[in-house]
Amino acid sequence: MNDGKSFVALAQTLGTQTTSKAAMRSAVSRAYYGAYNYARHVLRQLGYSRIANGRSHGDVWNYFQNSGDVNAVNAGQMLADLDAARVSADYHLNKSQYEGQKNVQWSIATAHSILNEFDNCLATSAKRVTVAQGMGKYEQVLRGGAPTPPTSQSQGNHI
Repeated sequence: MNDGKSFVALAQTLGTQTTSKAAMRSAVSRAYYGAYNYARHVLRQLGYSRIANGRSHGDVWNYFQNSGDVNAVNAGQMLADLDAARVSADYHLNKSQYEGQKNVQWSIATAHSILNEFDNCLATSAKRVTVAQGMGKYEQVLRGGAPTPPTSQSQGNHI
């Protein structure tokens, strides 16, 4: 299964082994999609398959950003920032900042940081519970209700 980490590895290769403008832009894109796909993997691990399988990239970041867990919040914010870079690299061809090493290396480093933050979210069963419960509170607020108190259940099934 490709959980996204291989895309980040490809971004690293593209960003360091060539000076092609297209390869540099592709490295930024692969870095983002690697981190994004890993975020979806983490959501599935936490019982949020419905969000992971959805079409909204923003929903993915928002669930992490609003979880209340420092690692998840950091990862969600960095993922949103990296997506902004990806959009510029993919669609704003008149802007050359993503054709140079500095921004490409920032994108790759950011993707690696995101993966590390997500790995921290999955590191222990207690951490998984904390992140999942925080997401559950956020989901409850989205539905217009008050957050529900945490349960002892380790992972909910939020399909």
